[in-house]
Amino acid sequence: MLTTGYIIDMYGPFTANTNYASILNIIIQTENSLKCLLMNGDTFVFDCGFRDAIHFLQTLGFNVSMPVLKNRNEKKLTADESNNS
Repeated sequence: MLTTGYIIDMYGPFTANTNYASILNIIIQTENSLKCLLMNGDTFVFDCGFRDAIHFLQTLGFNVSMPVLKNRNEKKLTADESNNS
């Protein structure tokens, strides 16, 4: 779905135990899929539910951004972690 609310493609159904990263990998590998609309260097912005898809997307030439999470024993992120996030 685009930011305008326009639906560009729909896949599924997927079983309830399939995680987001696995679903994304299936969609990207599907012939005539969302991948035909993407270009090398495009950036995906994800939450941590997609961490298993990062390496796969980077091997295809995409950039991936994901927020950094602090460890449980830390009160805040370092300046570098905040800037990268």
